[in-house]
Amino acid sequence: SGKSLKMARAKLRKLLKMQRTPAWLTDFDKLKMSCIYSVAAMLTRENKEPWHVDHIVPLQGKNVCGLHVPSNLQFIRGFDNISKSNKFEVLA
Repeated sequence: SGKSLKMARAKLRKLLKMQRTPAWLTDFDKLKMSCIYSVAAMLTRENKEPWHVDHIVPLQGKNVCGLHVPSNLQFIRGFDNISKSNKFEVLA
């Protein structure tokens, strides 16, 4: 069903984040990440549209995989995040 598929995707996403979170992350890094997620939630409330926390370099990209660290996170409108999918452009 649609609900079970959605739950499976959420579980996979959580697993990917855990696998891509380095052991050297400090408590301060974790606090920064928590703040980024809080800002996205605030933007969602204030703008009455979904805002997401996006990995700049995707956790599971075709050519490159990023880490789940503060410097790889940004908040982005949900529509824009869904539109770009899992793409990361490498500029030469």
